[in-house]
Amino acid sequence: MAMYILLPAAKFGKNSFGRSVGAGFYSVFVNLPTGYELVETDPTVEVLEGKNNLLKLGVVVKTLLMAAVNQQSNLVSTVQYYNASSAKRLAYDQAYQSAKRCFSW
Repeated sequence: MAMYILLPAAKFGKNSFGRSVGAGFYSVFVNLPTGYELVETDPTVEVLEGKNNLLKLGVVVKTLLMAAVNQQSNLVSTVQYYNASSAKRLAYDQAYQSAKRCFSW
C-alpha cells in the first residue's frame, strides 16, 4: 500500500494556521498503529518553492501475520507437534521464529 502526502507550495495542510513551509529538505515522522510499518527507514522530502511537492511512502501491513503467529503460539503443546518428525518440528520452529522477528520494531 502506498501513502501519498501532498505538500502545497506555501501551506502545510488545511489546518496549518498560516505556517509556511520554506524550501529545503525535511524529515518526516509517521506514527502508525501496531501492525503497520513504513518501508522507508528515514523518509525525507524536498520542498521546492512554487511547486506542489509530493511524498510517496510505502506501508507494510503485518496484521494478518501477527494474527497467524498469535494463533500458533500454543501449537508446540499439541499432540500433532509432539508426534511430528524432528525435521518437521525444526522447520516449524525456524519458521515460527522468523515470523516473530518480523515484529521486532
